[in-house]
Amino acid sequence: MDEKTYAQLARYIESFVEGAFDSEIKSAVRTRAVIAGIVMAVPLWGIETIVYFFCLWGTYKKICDIGHVPFRENFIKNVLSGIITNVLVTLVLGLLMDLIPVVGWVASFALGYISLYLSAMGYVKILKRFHGNKLKTDLNIQRGMSYLQNNPSPTDSTFDKTVNQISRFGNAYQSRQLYDGEQEWD
Repeated sequence: MDEKTYAQLARYIESFVEGAFDSEIKSAVRTRAVIAGIVMAVPLWGIETIVYFFCLWGTYKKICDIGHVPFRENFIKNVLSGIITNVLVTLVLGLLMDLIPVVGWVASFALGYISLYLSAMGYVKILKRFHGNKLKTDLNIQRGMSYLQNNPSPTDSTFDKTVNQISRFGNAYQSRQLYDGEQEWD
């Protein structure tokens, strides 16, 4: 898969989530997905794993708060839900990355972005299994599919806006380097 395919996959998942989640969860997950994507795309010399970890578990805690299932009071169930979700998403994305090499920062951003969205969706479903009606939110798959059919490729997606911002920053940085007389890396 090339960068365009990863980008399109990210747009599809974002469109599905727009319809499937309640607005409060959408907002929380979207913000953290952007951070996760940036962390995966920008070289942070080993720190990216730690930042991604906090981003992911922060998402899980926020979902618990929104769903009125206190994270600390239900610590074992909530952590077990997160571990199950992480194993499943890691297996799927691990297979994807083993089969298809990732080239370029857009694809890396898309994978970080997608993985956080998939983790959030899986976490909500597993939490619902553990907590039942105690969880006051859910992932509405039918509504998500309906939204995706009506909006298959949003042009103003958060994914596209973020990629454009990062591109502008990168171009400005590169222009500044060339202006200052530094040579471009080959």
